[in-house]
Amino acid sequence: MKKTDWRKVGLSYVLATITGVIGFFYWFRYRQTVGIIMVNSDVSTWSWQFIELFTSIVYGIVWLLLLLLCQYLYAKELKKRWLSRAFIGMTIVQAIFFLASWLIISFYTS
Repeated sequence: MKKTDWRKVGLSYVLATITGVIGFFYWFRYRQTVGIIMVNSDVSTWSWQFIELFTSIVYGIVWLLLLLLCQYLYAKELKKRWLSRAFIGMTIVQAIFFLASWLIISFYTS
């Protein structure tokens, strides 16, 4: 019978929480990006509310699934080492998406 290292399990939850908080802040940035794109495009103003609601719901579902997957991967990888490569990779991917969002907003607002 394997003994569980509860420090690593706790660390996996802490890393998943950090990933979730970064994703939550990105969620607001993403909504702002979608709004700016809609204002500067030829989308009918009648469909703005639906597009914003739909993209928010889809992003929320993707965010939740990604958060659950990340916690599983972090817990699995932390059995081998103390710092998860998956956490570093996910943080880099989130930073790239945040940068892309910032570039889109700066392109449309300048």
